[in-house]
Amino acid sequence: MNEARLSATSAVDLTAALLIRCGVSSEAADLTATALVDADCRGHHSHGLSLLPHYIDRIKNGGISVGSAPQINKCAPTSYLVNANGCIGMHALDVAARIASEEGNANGACLVGVRNNNHVGMLAAYRRHFQRNGTVGVIMNISGPSVAAPGGKKATIGSNALCVVVPRSEQQEPFCIDLGTGIVAAGKIREAAASGLTLPSEYLLDDTGKPTNDPTWLDRGGAIPVFGGHKGLAVHLTIEILAGAIAGGTLSAFVNKQRKDLSEPMNCSQLIIGISPAPFAGMKLDDALSGLEAAIRRSYDGSEPDIFFPNQLEERAMAVATRDGITVSAEVHQLLLKDAT
Repeated sequence: MNEARLSATSAVDLTAALLIRCGVSSEAADLTATALVDADCRGHHSHGLSLLPHYIDRIKNGGISVGSAPQINKCAPTSYLVNANGCIGMHALDVAARIASEEGNANGACLVGVRNNNHVGMLAAYRRHFQRNGTVGVIMNISGPSVAAPGGKKATIGSNALCVVVPRSEQQEPFCIDLGTGIVAAGKIREAAASGLTLPSEYLLDDTGKPTNDPTWLDRGGAIPVFGGHKGLAVHLTIEILAGAIAGGTLSAFVNKQRKDLSEPMNCSQLIIGISPAPFAGMKLDDALSGLEAAIRRSYDGSEPDIFFPNQLEERAMAVATRDGITVSAEVHQLLLKDAT
């Protein structure tokens, strides 16, 4: 069977139905399906439906507990801790993002930590809570070791992720910055390996710490360099302290890699911050974004490149996906249709 093209709505419905057949609750299945398809729509296929077969394997082997649900504990007037209990990761993080956005809007700011969680996909997938509530969101995630420190030869730290969501007043889509601290996402390296492609040698180290253009080294003891040298490491350590040590009571070095042991939860953690701009009476966020975009454009002196602002690739990809649907691999398409009623 060749790859298939599905509308986003059909892809979400089929994915949710498959997850429900695997024992996932309807709420968690809908959240997970929406997040995975959203990543494909935004052009980040490494965080999209290509993950679905692996999620199913983890469910079958117990690494994702379909019988567990997030527990919410209020720690302080505007601080919450969500214990994911090893459930499917999107469920716990969506609960946390909703609380952070709603309570942040009501109280000026809110902190929500998530611990004992599994893979949560693309952090920008949780942006709509913040858009709906007019709240600025900061989402941080720690993951298992796949990244080497500057000059290092081994993967000893995670490709931690940082996402900032800025609501817009009249547009359905907020502005998002979403990045990992590895120079490239591990999923993109695996995409290259599956397609038989080579990489720029700065993207990956082999098991001796030498640069390589062979993407298969990622799962054979290789490592992704941290982005930006020691400044990138500083961003990584910031996420490590806030989302790992404080929110999760752990560090990326102790997180189970999701492909290493399918029978155990990853036990990764996240921190979500919801901030209301209202108490500060500062610039309107639409004006701030317009001013920043104009400043970036002026730096090119009228000759800016086709892509010059962080959200442009995603917005273009979403327009194409809305018009043409998304491409689904033969493996995923067969999985979606198997035993479907």
